[in-house]
Amino acid sequence: MEKKKRNRILIFAFVAAALMSVSLVVIIQPQPKTVKEAFGSYSLDPSMELIDRLKNNSLYGNNSELVNPSTIYNNISSNLSMYLYLYFEDTSLSRTTVIYDYTVTVISADPSWSHISYSRSGTLNLSTGNTYKIPMDVNVSSNVSFGRKINQELGFGDSGTFSLLFDFTLSSGIGNAGGNMTLAIGSITDQVTAPAYSDVSGTIFKDVVLPGRVIIPLKIDYAYPILAISVILFGLAGTQIERKKKSYVEKFKAENHEAIFELAAGPPEGSIKVKSPRDILRMSVLLEKPAFSHDNFLFMEMDGKTYYAEIKDED
Repeated sequence: MEKKKRNRILIFAFVAAALMSVSLVVIIQPQPKTVKEAFGSYSLDPSMELIDRLKNNSLYGNNSELVNPSTIYNNISSNLSMYLYLYFEDTSLSRTTVIYDYTVTVISADPSWSHISYSRSGTLNLSTGNTYKIPMDVNVSSNVSFGRKINQELGFGDSGTFSLLFDFTLSSGIGNAGGNMTLAIGSITDQVTAPAYSDVSGTIFKDVVLPGRVIIPLKIDYAYPILAISVILFGLAGTQIERKKKSYVEKFKAENHEAIFELAAGPPEGSIKVKSPRDILRMSVLLEKPAFSHDNFLFMEMDGKTYYAEIKDED
C-alpha cells in the first residue's frame, strides 16, 4: 500500500510540474501580435490661381499677366481668370472621385448683406500622381452690377462697397478639402486677400503580424486554466503525504517532561520491572525521587534498587 501511495504522489507531482512548465512557457513566450505598419500615404491638395491679364502699361513693362496679385489696378486690367488646381496622390488607390462645389458670393458692406451670385458643381475622376486644372467664373463687372441692383431694390440707390468671395469645397473618399479667396472692389484698385486652403493628407497603414518566438503553439487563453490545474494537482499530491505522527513514547515524554529527566543510558541489569510507566511516575511523586528516561524506558532508584517500565502504546 505504501508503495502504491508513493507512486500516486509521484505521478501527481510529475503531471503537475509538466503542466505548470507548459503553462508558464506559453505565458512568458513572445506571442504573435498584430501591429499597424505604415506602407504608404495619400493627399488631396487644392490651390487657387487668380490671373490678371493686363493692357499695355508702363508699370509692368512686357508682363502681359499677373498671377495671384495682391492689388489689381482697374485702369490697366483687361480681365480676370480664376483656376482651381487639384493634386491627388494615393499609394493604395489608382483613382478616386471628387465632388466639387464652387460659389461666388457678393458681400455688401453698407448696407450689410450677402448673396450667392454664382454656383457650380461637378464631379472629377482623379488619377493618382496627377494635377487637374478647373476654370472658375470670376466676372467682376456683372457681380458689381448685381450688387447695385440689389441696393436699388432695397432703396439705397445704385452705389455701395462690395467684396467678392470665391469659395470651393471638395468631397472625396479620402476626406474633404477646400479653399477661398476674397476680392475687395474699389473704384481705382481692387484688393486681393491671399487664398486660404484646407487640404487632406495622411499615412496609410496595414496590419502586420509579428511572429514572436513561439516555443509551444498554444493559445495563451488556455495557459491559465492549465496553470490552475497544475496547482490543484500539486495540492492533491500534498494531501497524499501524511506527516509523520509522533510516537507514543514521544507523546508520553512530552506530556510529562517536567517530571522526567532524560539520561544517556538506560536502567542497569538486574533492575526490577514495573507494570506501567505511570506507576513509576506515581512512585516518583510519592517518594519525592526523580524519574529518569532513556529511549522507551522510564526508571527510578529507591533503596539501592532500580525500578523500570517500558513505555508502550497499550499503556
